[in-house]
Amino acid sequence: MNSKLVKYQSVMGEINYFVFLLLIAVLPYSDSLSRPLWIVWMCFWAFELRFTTKPDFNGKRYRKLIPFIGFTVWFAISSLSVFWASNKAEAGAYLMRRADYIFLLLIAIWGVNDKYDWRTCMRVLIATCLISVFVYLTTYYWVMNHAHATDPAQPLVFSFDWLHLGEFTLNIKHRLQYSTLLCASVIGICLLFEDNVKRYGRVRTIIFSLSTAAILLLAIIWSGSREGIINIMVLAVTLLIIYAPRRHRWAYGAVAVIAIVGFAVGTLLLHPRFNEAPLKEYFQLRDYPDWPAYEPRLAIWTAALESPSDYSLHGVGVGNAPDYLVEKYTGHGWIYYIENRYHAHNEFLTQWIELGVVGMLLIAAIWLIMPFCFSGRSKTMAFLLTEICILNMLTDNFLDMIEGVFFVAVMFSIVLIAEQQQQTKAEN
Repeated sequence: MNSKLVKYQSVMGEINYFVFLLLIAVLPYSDSLSRPLWIVWMCFWAFELRFTTKPDFNGKRYRKLIPFIGFTVWFAISSLSVFWASNKAEAGAYLMRRADYIFLLLIAIWGVNDKYDWRTCMRVLIATCLISVFVYLTTYYWVMNHAHATDPAQPLVFSFDWLHLGEFTLNIKHRLQYSTLLCASVIGICLLFEDNVKRYGRVRTIIFSLSTAAILLLAIIWSGSREGIINIMVLAVTLLIIYAPRRHRWAYGAVAVIAIVGFAVGTLLLHPRFNEAPLKEYFQLRDYPDWPAYEPRLAIWTAALESPSDYSLHGVGVGNAPDYLVEKYTGHGWIYYIENRYHAHNEFLTQWIELGVVGMLLIAAIWLIMPFCFSGRSKTMAFLLTEICILNMLTDNFLDMIEGVFFVAVMFSIVLIAEQQQQTKAEN
């Protein structure tokens, strides 16, 4: 290859990597910061001219194409469903969102170069999530004391309100996506532990890891995300199973399960957002039967599953699940749900309604197979990240959010980087 072209690609590769790190750094904040950076990243990928060369898919490297192929088939089935979708405009909007996965995953597979380092990517994620905690706290107290700033005679406010802080954060970043990033940072802390021990010593690494994880845990609680609390609970048990000493693994696991369940139940009972009475009044479901632990999603799922024969064969069409559910809400008189066109809050249920059983099984298969497309440490990383994605999909329409596209694209890229570095090291 021409030496000038090699030098040019090397420089563009460095810039490409720097932009990718910036992409990670802005993830905990408003999506208005992420969108332009994705465009810049894709432009530098094009400027790097890597698409002019064949990607390296020797041997087992073909396996990383499997998730991309799965998302492509998902997009193809969604495209077919547009023909029988009643709301064509909504179908087209959702279809474009699903096309983002194909485009970004293809660029990740083709565009990740030897300049990238997964450890640096994870360190940037951990650092930006930590900084975001203090940014949100500082901004919250600045807003609370805005009256004092304009009129010094007004008293300073130093009170801490879980509910208001969570709602304030929600104005900037969706609580599900924010808590997901915090959980991914905890995964990064665990994956980097041995490397940090070699670099900084065991005592310093333990102190840093525990203190950082504690701050991230508090941020998950204040965000008011039930999904985040469930995620961190399941994640903690999984990490113990993977990393606990083999001899006493189940003893550690049993203690952890008891402690984590107690923590989760206590948080759900004490956090003001999860109080039963305000929820019922807020969602205007006073006529709905009492649940042992009231959760609005139970009402949605019950309504959605009343007539599965309506959609099991081929679905109602991509993006048309909210329209179908509104008909069910109307039958129950759930005014708040009707006005807000509440979606299914479960990605698998959404795919079942929109694309039928085949669509639901395809999405499940993509995520269950994904960790096995990698090996070694990258397989562990893929498994842990896939776990929190699946948990999110069980309680929300994770894949249909633009934040979900960004998260999946970044994390898939980091796993690809780890796999590439691992295979390069093995070959050398």
